[in-house]
Amino acid sequence: MTSNKKKIKRSAKLLQVSSKYGLQDMLSRISNGSDSDSEKNKAGYERLRLALEELGPSFVKLGQSFSNRDDLLPKDFILELQKLQDRVEVVDMDVKMILEKSLDIVVDEYFNYINTMPIAAASIAQVNKAQLKNGQDVILKIKRPNIVGFVCYHYKYKSGHEDDAPILGFAPRKTEFSLYVFTGLEEHDYLLKDLGKFKMGKACIYVKKLFDINIDALKILMQESINYISEKYERTT
Repeated sequence: MTSNKKKIKRSAKLLQVSSKYGLQDMLSRISNGSDSDSEKNKAGYERLRLALEELGPSFVKLGQSFSNRDDLLPKDFILELQKLQDRVEVVDMDVKMILEKSLDIVVDEYFNYINTMPIAAASIAQVNKAQLKNGQDVILKIKRPNIVGFVCYHYKYKSGHEDDAPILGFAPRKTEFSLYVFTGLEEHDYLLKDLGKFKMGKACIYVKKLFDINIDALKILMQESINYISEKYERTT
C-alpha cells in the first residue's frame, strides 16, 4: 500500500470515528464555553476516551500522555483519560532509594517531598508526584523492576532527554507474561493478526500462557520491531 493510500485510509477512519462519537460538536461546545452542564461534559469526555481507544495505540498513548495533566484539563476529563492507563498491579518500590542510586544524589537535598503512592501504573513504569526544593511540582516516572531486555538502543527526544532502552523485553508477572516486542504503530497492526491469544497493553502484549502464542508470528513481530528501531535510532548492542 502506498504512502498516500495509507494517509487516506487513516483520514477516513478518523472522520468515521469522529462522526460516530460526535466529537466535532462536543469539542466545539466545550471550547466555546457554551456547555456548562457537568453531566453533559462527563458524557462528552467518555465519548472522547472511547474514540481514542477505537482509533488505536497511537491515539491511546496521546490520551495517556494527558492523563496526569491536571494543570491543563478539567478533573472529570483527567479521570476519564486515566481509564486508558494499563490496569496493572502497582509494585512496591523504594522511590527514594532508586533515585539516589541511579542519579547519585541525596534526595532530601533536591526534593521537598515525593508521594510514594503512584498516580499511575503502566507496564514499564510507575508515575509518582513530587516537589522540588524550589517549589516546582514535577512528575517522576520510575521504571518497574524485573524487566529483562535484549538488543539495546539509544534515543534522544526533542526535549533533550536521552537514555538507553531495550528493543525487546519480557517480564514475568503473577498471572501473565508481559512481552515488549511491538512498536505500537498502526502500520504494524497486521503483525498481530496471527499472534494468537493475547491482550494489548499500553506498551506491551500480555500473554497468560506461552503456548497460546504462535511462535513463528512472534519471531516476525520481534524482527520487525528490531528493524524499525534500528533504522530510527542508534543501536548500542
